[in-house]
Amino acid sequence: KADAAAERRAGDLERKLAELTTKIDQTADVAARRVRSERAARLAAAARAAASSQVLSRPDRLMVVLSPQRAGSTWLMDALRAHPSMSLWPTAWFYSGLGLKPMNRYPAGLARTTEGACPIEIQPGVGELIPAFTPPADQADALTDTSLAPVAIEKIHPEFYDFDASIFAEGCDRLEEREGVRVEVLYRVRDPEMVVRSMIRYKRRDPRWYADLPEERVAEFLLRSLESMRRFAAIRPGVVLTYEAHRRDPAEAMRAFFERVWPDGDADRRAATSEWIAEITARTPREGSAFLGARTSDEDREDTDEIVRRSDETIARCRASQAALLDLCHAATPELVARGLGSQASARP
Repeated sequence: KADAAAERRAGDLERKLAELTTKIDQTADVAARRVRSERAARLAAAARAAASSQVLSRPDRLMVVLSPQRAGSTWLMDALRAHPSMSLWPTAWFYSGLGLKPMNRYPAGLARTTEGACPIEIQPGVGELIPAFTPPADQADALTDTSLAPVAIEKIHPEFYDFDASIFAEGCDRLEEREGVRVEVLYRVRDPEMVVRSMIRYKRRDPRWYADLPEERVAEFLLRSLESMRRFAAIRPGVVLTYEAHRRDPAEAMRAFFERVWPDGDADRRAATSEWIAEITARTPREGSAFLGARTSDEDREDTDEIVRRSDETIARCRASQAALLDLCHAATPELVARGLGSQASARP
């Protein structure tokens, strides 16, 4: 009887301890959410204050990077916003003006930095810190061409407008007509097979990322993205800067693109700026993060081989859709085709 009573007491203590632990966890979770919410609100306020101080110089030219997931679009956006005359506007003013869904304007996996950071609205009303790229004082004059008109940038994926090209086109038209903003599109694509592999690997590193998208459906998701981009390119063709061309020679890829954006700019400063941007946006400092991961190995490829094999037909359709997209854009920008910015050549990592 004494043993049975002791067991009951022990059981009661275990239950009470479990209940207390649950309450502590719940309280801590509520407190953590409150801290995150307050932090996001403070950073959003800081972003609005920064935008307010620059409102008279807000660019009237917007460059939209349109890309499927995992095609190096964040790398490209960072290379663009590292240019002294290009910026991701502190608030979501341009983003909201395009009528897009409330999605992250910058990847959470590369945000929340503290060193050299700047506040932005990562979503409308939600603030976050992202890496800042500022020329060192001793190079500022050599890298800054004050004659260049400023350009704002945004990076979006087709799911941000529910894959409906007509809705996005209407948003671009509306921003131009109501606000007098000139909207241009920079298309980013990558070999579809490599995109599929990268998406699968990222999902495995961070299961919360597109948690409702099974690995077996990744290629179909990519096809939907590329088809949406192809339809949009038929409405608004633009420049293509492929992942492969960017990776092959980052400085030359950016130099050629900046020359098209500002054809009358100083050539020497353009070259120096492009070299500096290639250096500070290199992959190495970010390797190992959840967002980027380590460099792809043969073992990584083998780990995704089976899904890629089962998705062969869909990947082939992705390549065909991407080729049609490139054809539409090449017809509009033939001068860049010769430089290889829109090359379909694959350069596997």
